[in-house]
Amino acid sequence: MGDLVSLLMIGALLLFAAALALFAFQVRRTAAERRASEARRDSLDEDRMRIELLDRRRALCVRIDALWLCWARCERPGQHLFADAAAAAQEARMLFPAELGRDLDEVAALLASAARHQSWQQSAIDHRRHEERIALIEQEEQLVRTLKPRIAGLRALLVEAARPGCAG
Repeated sequence: MGDLVSLLMIGALLLFAAALALFAFQVRRTAAERRASEARRDSLDEDRMRIELLDRRRALCVRIDALWLCWARCERPGQHLFADAAAAAQEARMLFPAELGRDLDEVAALLASAARHQSWQQSAIDHRRHEERIALIEQEEQLVRTLKPRIAGLRALLVEAARPGCAG
């Protein structure tokens, strides 16, 4: 009977050791799964942030493209289009690479100037100062001739920077 008790005790100890090893294996596997899950979640968060940045960049490009589209349709842009494009160029400084800062500042200043010219023209119309309006229109034409190539170049740079590979 003593041998039977010894065998039962050894069997119980072996079962306990096997259960303990199984438990340790399960704990390690769960920890590895948790780390993998956290890594996937971090990766998804980074992807989400990158997509949000791309969406914000593209939204700014659309505001500048609206002005370009107006010119492409041979329409005269209104003051609100110039002002919105100028604001978009200013906002773009925060979202696009720093190398574009000088170009963005220059275009934003030209766009703001064009918006002011349109405001002055409207004031001249309202106060029946037609000679002043003619001079302002001539200045605006010169400003637009300066602005179009700069916006064309900036649009190309912004589109390139807004590509998914350049989202950093």
